[in-house]
Amino acid sequence: MKKILALVAAMAFGAAAFAGDWQSTVGAGFTLPVTNYGFDEDDVDSQTQIGYGFDLMYLGVHLGNGFTAKVDASIGLASNDDIPDGDAEDPLELTANLGFGYSFIRDEKVTLAALGVVGIDYTWFGSKSNGVDVDFSYFSLNVGASILGAYRFTDHFGAFADLSLRYIVTGTASAEYPSPIGTQDVDISGNIVFRPTLGVIWTF
Repeated sequence: MKKILALVAAMAFGAAAFAGDWQSTVGAGFTLPVTNYGFDEDDVDSQTQIGYGFDLMYLGVHLGNGFTAKVDASIGLASNDDIPDGDAEDPLELTANLGFGYSFIRDEKVTLAALGVVGIDYTWFGSKSNGVDVDFSYFSLNVGASILGAYRFTDHFGAFADLSLRYIVTGTASAEYPSPIGTQDVDISGNIVFRPTLGVIWTF
């Protein structure tokens, strides 16, 4: 019985801590991620990828204690001049990110937040070498930090900027050749993602 009462009290305390006014904001903007992949294979050089795409964001700020949550996703294109076997074509880049942190400034006009962030990135390239189609794909998990600032020109409408720096924890790069070679995988390990994003917001 004591354990049950303690659990109920803890849940009630947690609910009370997060009760009160929440400020919800949605945003849309342009993101320009720059990624440098490192690989486990000694004979595989690092590769740099530059992306550019459309980003959608939700930001929730507890105006009482400053707790802040952010989720965003983007879709866009990318370039990677380090891909072997010819020029990359028809690139596609998808990302999803989740962050939690604290807003140092939080009022009707300004939000300034620092967050810890985890992200998942996927990129696909088509390539042609000597008339042979080769598909390259990259899937990676990254963790890091983000600084986000938002300013509202009216009660609802404003603009935001987000700067994020991540470390790539793990991932896989795949090259899919026609038979009989098939698919060849290389583990991604290390190096960074720098992701600046600018856009507009609507707070409600």
